[in-house]
Amino acid sequence: MKKYFFLGICVSLFMSACGTGDSPNAGDHNLSVLPDTLYIDQFSEVITTESGLLATPVGMVPVGDDNFAILDGNLHRVLVFDNSGDKKFEFGGSGSGPGEWEMFPSGLNYTDNTFMVFNSGRFFFNLYDNEGDFISSSPASRFMSVSNFRLLPDKKLLVNTAGREDALAIVIDLSNESEIIERIGTPTGEIGDMRDIESERLALAEGTLKPYHKNSAIVESGDGGYWLFMNGLGELRFYDSDGELKLSKSIPESIKEPIFDMVVRRNRDDARPHTVFNLSYALVFKKFGDKLYVLTTAYPEVEDIYQNLLVYSTDGELVQRYLIMRDENESMLYDFFITANNEMVALEVMNSRVLKTNL
Repeated sequence: MKKYFFLGICVSLFMSACGTGDSPNAGDHNLSVLPDTLYIDQFSEVITTESGLLATPVGMVPVGDDNFAILDGNLHRVLVFDNSGDKKFEFGGSGSGPGEWEMFPSGLNYTDNTFMVFNSGRFFFNLYDNEGDFISSSPASRFMSVSNFRLLPDKKLLVNTAGREDALAIVIDLSNESEIIERIGTPTGEIGDMRDIESERLALAEGTLKPYHKNSAIVESGDGGYWLFMNGLGELRFYDSDGELKLSKSIPESIKEPIFDMVVRRNRDDARPHTVFNLSYALVFKKFGDKLYVLTTAYPEVEDIYQNLLVYSTDGELVQRYLIMRDENESMLYDFFITANNEMVALEVMNSRVLKTNL
């Protein structure tokens, strides 16, 4: 069920007092005009906890219009379901053989009838055909600290680098030993070989960012270029096929500010030396059809920080905002996809189930 929330009404979820002033300029880099917000407070179950089909689901992708796949880290399997939640087949496995994983797998992708999973134990990108049969592996040792990928056609892979490799993201060729064939964006600051966690913690505790958080991104392919969601800046960017920045928009300050303040407070008051409470505004950034979707980070234990689904046009305009309301016994949504019927299908990891709602 969805309920409408209008900008002219002050709600304590996001601000403590009403203010007046000029309307923000939609073209301003630091401001976004908020459209009417819809509340999402009801989901139906596609896969239930009681089914026992899932243990620790860590990612999901649509497979055509009628199916979807889930990567389960504890089961060491990719499980393929139809849109009703009936399992069709599974592949992968725990071990050191071809197409198997010794450690927790991640990075499930699907493009052009090909699946990809990141083998974090042996540092390989594993490719599988549409039936789950193993095709090949490509070395990933230089990307061992990377967590975000997007499989492109022709066995190319878009990889975030957090500023390493002299870029914000790169395109590599999985059919040629993961050779770098394209660099996208210019990193900010001096990038070391290793993250300085203590330096990052101290900076965040003072409300400032070190290069890692300035350069960290979630990557997505686009028509004629590449989309990057700068996760430590809360900023949507588009780079053309030559790597030139063409568009930059910030997500709404009403979403950014409470997350930033909470992260500062955690690093100042709670984080132990040599640990850092990372700044990340989004869990997931994906493109479906002609829309871009940002699923924001949620902190259920923190009052006033709720999960949002922000929908952008490919012109960078925020066209819809959904505020996701969850019961106390329900956890945040961890991953999702959008169907051709404009349904949101999402993973709730803590309860090992799949949910669905109409947008």
